[in-house]
Amino acid sequence: MSRGLRITLTMQKSLLEAPECAAFLNAASRYCDWIEITGGKSGRAALLELLDMLVMLYHCALTLPVVDPGESAGGRLITHEEWVVLYERLSEELGAAAATVYWFVFEPFSLKEESVVCNTLTDDCADIYRDLKNGFLSLSANEEAAAVVWDWRFSFQTHWGQHAVNAISALHSGLHGGNSIWLE
Repeated sequence: MSRGLRITLTMQKSLLEAPECAAFLNAASRYCDWIEITGGKSGRAALLELLDMLVMLYHCALTLPVVDPGESAGGRLITHEEWVVLYERLSEELGAAAATVYWFVFEPFSLKEESVVCNTLTDDCADIYRDLKNGFLSLSANEEAAAVVWDWRFSFQTHWGQHAVNAISALHSGLHGGNSIWLE
Protein backbone atom coordinates (compact mmCIF):
# COMPACT_ATOMS: atom_id res chain seq x y z
CA MET A 1 0.00 0.00 0.00
CA SER A 2 1.40 3.38 -0.97
CA ARG A 3 1.95 6.12 1.60
CA GLY A 4 -0.58 8.37 -0.15
CA LEU A 5 -3.26 5.69 -0.05
CA ARG A 6 -2.54 5.01 3.65
CA ILE A 7 -2.87 8.73 4.44
CA THR A 8 -6.13 8.95 2.48
CA LEU A 9 -7.59 5.89 4.24
CA THR A 10 -6.50 7.24 7.62
CA MET A 11 -8.11 10.61 6.88
CA GLN A 12 -11.33 8.88 5.79
CA LYS A 13 -11.41 6.73 8.91
CA SER A 14 -10.66 9.68 11.19
CA LEU A 15 -13.41 11.81 9.60
CA LEU A 16 -16.02 9.08 10.07
CA GLU A 17 -14.82 8.47 13.64
CA ALA A 18 -15.11 12.14 14.61
CA PRO A 19 -17.81 12.36 17.32
CA GLU A 20 -20.22 14.35 15.13
CA CYS A 21 -19.90 11.95 12.19
CA ALA A 22 -19.98 8.85 14.38
CA ALA A 23 -23.22 10.00 16.04
CA PHE A 24 -24.77 10.76 12.67
CA LEU A 25 -23.63 7.42 11.21
CA ASN A 26 -25.21 5.63 14.16
CA ALA A 27 -28.52 7.51 13.84
CA ALA A 28 -28.62 7.15 10.04
CA SER A 29 -27.75 3.46 10.22
CA ARG A 30 -30.45 2.85 12.83
CA TYR A 31 -33.01 4.64 10.64
CA CYS A 32 -32.02 2.77 7.46
CA ASP A 33 -32.04 -0.59 9.27
CA TRP A 34 -35.49 0.18 10.68
CA ILE A 35 -36.86 1.12 7.26
CA GLU A 36 -35.37 -2.01 5.68
CA ILE A 37 -37.01 -4.34 8.21
CA THR A 38 -40.34 -2.67 8.91
CA GLY A 39 -42.23 -5.95 8.60
CA GLY A 40 -44.54 -6.41 11.55
CA LYS A 41 -44.04 -2.85 12.79
CA SER A 42 -47.24 -0.89 12.84
CA GLY A 43 -49.47 1.04 15.13
CA ARG A 44 -48.71 3.64 17.74
CA ALA A 45 -45.55 1.95 19.05
CA ALA A 46 -43.97 1.92 15.59
CA LEU A 47 -44.88 5.56 15.02
CA LEU A 48 -43.39 6.56 18.39
CA GLU A 49 -40.21 4.69 17.48
CA LEU A 50 -40.13 6.46 14.10
CA LEU A 51 -40.60 9.83 15.79
CA ASP A 52 -37.73 9.11 18.19
CA MET A 53 -35.42 8.11 15.32
CA LEU A 54 -36.27 11.16 13.22
CA VAL A 55 -35.65 13.57 16.10
CA MET A 56 -32.26 11.97 16.81
CA LEU A 57 -31.36 11.87 13.12
CA TYR A 58 -32.24 15.55 12.71
CA HIS A 59 -30.25 16.50 15.80
CA CYS A 60 -27.19 14.60 14.61
CA ALA A 61 -27.41 16.06 11.10
CA LEU A 62 -27.24 19.56 12.57
CA THR A 63 -23.75 18.81 13.86
CA LEU A 64 -22.27 17.29 10.68
CA PRO A 65 -19.00 19.09 9.94
CA VAL A 66 -18.44 21.38 7.00
CA VAL A 67 -16.07 19.51 4.70
CA ASP A 68 -14.63 19.92 1.22
CA PRO A 69 -16.15 17.22 -1.01
CA GLY A 70 -13.05 17.08 -3.17
CA GLU A 71 -13.38 15.87 -6.74
CA SER A 72 -16.02 13.22 -6.04
CA ALA A 73 -19.32 13.61 -7.78
CA GLY A 74 -21.60 11.57 -5.55
CA GLY A 75 -25.03 11.02 -6.99
CA ARG A 76 -28.09 8.87 -6.58
CA LEU A 77 -27.46 5.16 -6.44
CA ILE A 78 -31.03 4.21 -5.58
CA THR A 79 -33.16 4.50 -8.70
CA HIS A 80 -36.65 5.96 -8.85
CA GLU A 81 -37.99 2.47 -9.56
CA GLU A 82 -36.33 1.14 -6.38
CA TRP A 83 -37.77 4.11 -4.48
CA VAL A 84 -41.28 3.28 -5.75
CA VAL A 85 -40.92 -0.33 -4.55
CA LEU A 86 -39.79 0.96 -1.13
CA TYR A 87 -42.66 3.47 -1.00
CA GLU A 88 -45.24 0.80 -1.78
CA ARG A 89 -43.75 -1.63 0.75
CA LEU A 90 -43.72 1.03 3.48
CA SER A 91 -47.30 1.99 2.66
CA GLU A 92 -48.37 -1.61 3.10
CA GLU A 93 -46.24 -2.48 6.13
CA LEU A 94 -46.65 0.69 8.17
CA GLY A 95 -50.35 0.78 7.49
CA ALA A 96 -52.94 3.49 7.22
CA ALA A 97 -51.17 5.92 9.56
CA ALA A 98 -48.16 6.24 7.25
CA ALA A 99 -50.38 6.65 4.20
CA THR A 100 -52.55 9.33 5.85
CA VAL A 101 -52.27 12.62 4.01
CA TYR A 102 -51.21 15.55 6.14
CA TRP A 103 -50.97 19.23 5.26
CA PHE A 104 -48.10 21.62 5.82
CA VAL A 105 -46.85 25.01 4.72
CA PHE A 106 -44.11 24.38 2.17
CA GLU A 107 -42.72 27.90 2.28
CA PRO A 108 -43.53 29.29 5.76
CA PHE A 109 -42.45 32.81 4.86
CA SER A 110 -44.73 33.06 1.83
CA LEU A 111 -48.25 34.44 2.08
CA LYS A 112 -49.37 32.62 -1.07
CA GLU A 113 -52.10 30.01 -0.69
CA GLU A 114 -50.25 27.56 -2.92
CA SER A 115 -47.58 27.16 -0.26
CA VAL A 116 -49.99 24.85 1.62
CA VAL A 117 -49.32 21.35 0.31
CA CYS A 118 -49.93 17.76 1.33
CA ASN A 119 -47.70 14.77 1.84
CA THR A 120 -47.60 11.36 3.56
CA LEU A 121 -45.27 9.89 6.15
CA THR A 122 -44.53 7.14 3.63
CA ASP A 123 -43.15 9.69 1.17
CA ASP A 124 -41.12 11.38 3.91
CA CYS A 125 -39.67 8.08 5.13
CA ALA A 126 -38.80 6.85 1.64
CA ASP A 127 -37.11 10.12 0.63
CA ILE A 128 -35.08 10.34 3.84
CA TYR A 129 -34.05 6.71 3.43
CA ARG A 130 -32.92 7.24 -0.18
CA ASP A 131 -30.72 10.23 0.70
CA LEU A 132 -29.14 8.43 3.65
CA LYS A 133 -28.75 5.04 1.99
CA ASN A 134 -27.06 6.61 -1.03
CA GLY A 135 -24.30 7.74 1.34
CA PHE A 136 -23.84 4.26 2.80
CA LEU A 137 -23.77 2.76 -0.70
CA SER A 138 -21.19 5.35 -1.74
CA LEU A 139 -19.00 4.47 1.25
CA SER A 140 -19.30 0.78 0.36
CA ALA A 141 -18.15 1.67 -3.17
CA ASN A 142 -15.05 3.35 -1.66
CA GLU A 143 -16.29 6.90 -2.27
CA GLU A 144 -14.29 9.45 -0.30
CA ALA A 145 -15.73 9.95 3.18
CA ALA A 146 -15.53 13.73 2.83
CA ALA A 147 -17.70 13.61 -0.30
CA VAL A 148 -20.28 11.42 1.45
CA VAL A 149 -20.38 13.62 4.57
CA TRP A 150 -20.65 16.69 2.36
CA ASP A 151 -23.55 15.12 0.44
CA TRP A 152 -25.35 14.07 3.63
CA ARG A 153 -25.04 17.61 4.99
CA PHE A 154 -26.05 19.23 1.70
CA SER A 155 -29.04 16.92 1.16
CA PHE A 156 -30.08 17.50 4.78
CA GLN A 157 -30.10 21.26 4.18
CA THR A 158 -31.82 21.06 0.80
CA HIS A 159 -34.08 18.00 0.85
CA TRP A 160 -34.39 15.34 3.50
CA GLY A 161 -34.16 17.73 6.46
CA GLN A 162 -37.46 19.30 5.37
CA HIS A 163 -39.01 15.84 5.06
CA ALA A 164 -37.80 15.06 8.59
CA VAL A 165 -39.24 18.28 10.01
CA ASN A 166 -42.58 17.70 8.29
CA ALA A 167 -42.73 14.07 9.43
CA ILE A 168 -41.82 15.03 13.01
CA SER A 169 -44.59 17.63 13.02
CA ALA A 170 -47.16 15.23 11.54
CA LEU A 171 -46.16 12.44 13.93
CA HIS A 172 -46.31 14.76 16.93
CA SER A 173 -49.77 16.01 15.94
CA GLY A 174 -51.05 12.53 15.15
CA LEU A 175 -49.68 11.00 18.34
CA HIS A 176 -49.97 13.81 20.88
CA GLY A 177 -52.15 16.57 19.41
CA GLY A 178 -55.61 17.55 20.54
CA ASN A 179 -57.06 15.56 17.66
CA SER A 180 -54.72 12.59 17.99
CA ILE A 181 -55.59 10.20 15.20
CA TRP A 182 -53.27 7.37 16.26
CA LEU A 183 -54.47 6.56 19.77
CA GLU A 184 -54.47 2.73 19.49
